[in-house]
Amino acid sequence: MKTILVTVDSLRYDHYEYMEHTRSFLGDGHPGAYATATATLGTFPNVFTGTYTKSNEIDTSFVEEIDIPTVGITTNRLVSDRYGYDVGFDTFTAPSVSTEAGIKERVAGRLPEGPIYDAVARLYSLYQRVAPTTVGRSFRPAADVIDEFRSAVDPDGEWFGWLHLMDPHHPYDPEEGPLDRGAAQAVSRRAIASGVSGDDADTVRDLYRREVVELDEQLARLWSWLPDDAEVIFPADHGELLGEDGHWGHPGLLREELLHVPFATTLDGVTGPLVSSIDVPTLVLGREY
Repeated sequence: MKTILVTVDSLRYDHYEYMEHTRSFLGDGHPGAYATATATLGTFPNVFTGTYTKSNEIDTSFVEEIDIPTVGITTNRLVSDRYGYDVGFDTFTAPSVSTEAGIKERVAGRLPEGPIYDAVARLYSLYQRVAPTTVGRSFRPAADVIDEFRSAVDPDGEWFGWLHLMDPHHPYDPEEGPLDRGAAQAVSRRAIASGVSGDDADTVRDLYRREVVELDEQLARLWSWLPDDAEVIFPADHGELLGEDGHWGHPGLLREELLHVPFATTLDGVTGPLVSSIDVPTLVLGREY
């Protein structure tokens, strides 16, 4: 087995068309792919347990069934070892927890998805608008993750890898764009916290699209490096709202823009009219899980 699961946070189905390198490598993907939840906390327990669990944490994972070297690299604290996602991995890397991030994480871990969670998330976005911050990348970039993965595995050996990439997650701050990083983060956070319209709305949508394009450029490096016999599974954990009916980000709304996601793979057998993030364990293992 040489199999890599590449999950992307907050990637809209209709923006997969901007990922030219990935589409060239994996094809157009499954037209009927749906996430099991509208946010990371709800989706990933289903991805790794293969069940519709309501818990934000996991204590078992399909990765435990894999008896070759396993490498996991995540750029989201909500899918870190704190929540059990290191289970089954021989090597696992997750973001360190800063004081500010730790507050957000502890609150998120204790609230079920719903109106209260959404209200707290909006309040946190308002806080970020006024809190003094050092202007750097919001999340570890895909380029770093890909470099770490390439150095961690033997391309000629057997392995299973999981990379979770946060590049399209808000605040949107691409390397190249109409605004400097600080201004890009500010207008993105304003959209999430209280909404934007007019030119600001167009700017935020453009920043998001640029994040997706830049992610694709980095993924091209991964696709070209992979051995010819490697298998790839590429789903988004959920989508993103970009101003539809005044909504931004991924609040707890059962919207097509949040649930209909890109899902592409080199594996055979994904032939039915629907596929979901809960199918990942069965696809990786090649049997029902």
